Amino acid sequence: RVLCEQVPVLSGRLKRGKTVHAAIVDQRLPKLDADARVLPWLQEVGNRVEVAGGEELTPSQLLEQFGFTGDAPWKRLGDLSGGELRRLHLLRTFLSGANVLMLDEPTNDLDTETLTVLEDVLDGWPGSLIVVSDDRYCLERTCDDVWELRDGGVRHLPGGVEEYLATPAEVSAAVARPPAGDTRAARKELTRIERELGKAQARIEEIHARMAEASTD
Repeated sequence: RVLCEQVPVLSGRLKRGKTVHAAIVDQRLPKLDADARVLPWLQEVGNRVEVAGGEELTPSQLLEQFGFTGDAPWKRLGDLSGGELRRLHLLRTFLSGANVLMLDEPTNDLDTETLTVLEDVLDGWPGSLIVVSDDRYCLERTCDDVWELRDGGVRHLPGGVEEYLATPAEVSAAVARPPAGDTRAARKELTRIERELGKAQARIEEIHARMAEASTD
């Protein structure tokens, strides 16, 4: 919140580049117009957002990818659940033109499928990301550098989340051998595959349950 100038700096100074346009998505929802409609509300701030590979998505396409299908784009904001409003606030931030996104626990209230979509968007985000999360899969998929904030200090973790979770001896080994760029890329791909496997397993269990139910009818 200091970086977004929402709270004052208590010590030191904050210097922002002239081209920096920062936006924050935290766990507190801003005041919203309950009568506003979903799609027009997004279109107020932007009509396109760039993702991986230079591809551009419209507000309608973003809504569909994040689970707003059918007549959902025309619902009143006042009729949405808390989880839906958080997703919508995230999408509005994507469309705002910000080149630095600060995300506080962005994976809260998201199902596995939506998590995968979010990680795809963040992984290909052309700007800079500052992500605060206890979701290790999200961090490994979307972040190139991991930092630990503890006891009033900041420590860089070259080994990423694995270094944070490791024993002291393992940490020393990780610091001695910082991961190369291709290792980070492989880790991101592995995380994506693990997410997909989890989603597929849930689907298999659902099908088995339906088959068992049908066999007893």
